[in-house]
Amino acid sequence: MDTIILKDLHFWGRHGANPGEKDRPQEFIIQCELYFPFDEASASDDLRFTVDYGRVFADLKKIVEEESFNLLEALAQRLAGAVLQYPRVRRVCVEVEKCVAQAGDACFRSAVRLERGK
Repeated sequence: MDTIILKDLHFWGRHGANPGEKDRPQEFIIQCELYFPFDEASASDDLRFTVDYGRVFADLKKIVEEESFNLLEALAQRLAGAVLQYPRVRRVCVEVEKCVAQAGDACFRSAVRLERGK
């Protein structure tokens, strides 16, 4: 399956289940892979036969920055669902990385990845 890859999308959102995590925006990095055949798009060189990844970028940005989730898993599911609304997309893989997660005194990066299809 052919793939459009949107890499290292940096957004600021209010997501987390621990006290204070939603008080101010935190950085999230999104990776998103859209799977669908490129046959028509590559043969025609016409945007009508592909997925406008500028629109996908805007959709992902809006979700991360305007909605709020306790779990990265729920955010990833919401992002995947939005991408699957594009008629040509057959499968999507979404990774959501939280740049500064905390557990007690420790700070670390955490991420989830999921794949969904139609």
